[in-house]
Amino acid sequence: MCIRGLVMSCLCPQDQWENALHFYNEALDVKIKVLGREHVDVANTIENIGIIFAQQGRYEEAMGRFKEAHGLRSRALGPDHPDVGSTEYKMALVCEEMQDVASALSLCHQALTKAVKCYGQDHPESDKRRQVLARLQSLPATGQAAWHR
Repeated sequence: MCIRGLVMSCLCPQDQWENALHFYNEALDVKIKVLGREHVDVANTIENIGIIFAQQGRYEEAMGRFKEAHGLRSRALGPDHPDVGSTEYKMALVCEEMQDVASALSLCHQALTKAVKCYGQDHPESDKRRQVLARLQSLPATGQAAWHR
């Protein structure tokens, strides 16, 4: 783990999100300069920023970062890569928090399909996504469509 990663892992449990965001944004600037805007490591850092926003309840900002990371990962790794599915899973959870059940269902289904294809039916990642999908299917549908905005 790099020093920034170690520092951020220590800050986040203490609810020091703004400090973590500062470090992630600094890391993002460096990665863009060194690796270029389309590099998968840039997508990873953008997704981490999205996770912090989601932890803070800043769901619109989180969704924006997840969409950006999703696009970068899809282009860099291909649309069927498990990391793309991981981003879709996080997006589904944010959509659920935003009470956009329709988008959450769609994204979770995509994430589950990728997990089963990559890891197999009985893998813990597949199970986790299957459980969330079942929970989402039990909720009343709403039509916010945050994913498609």
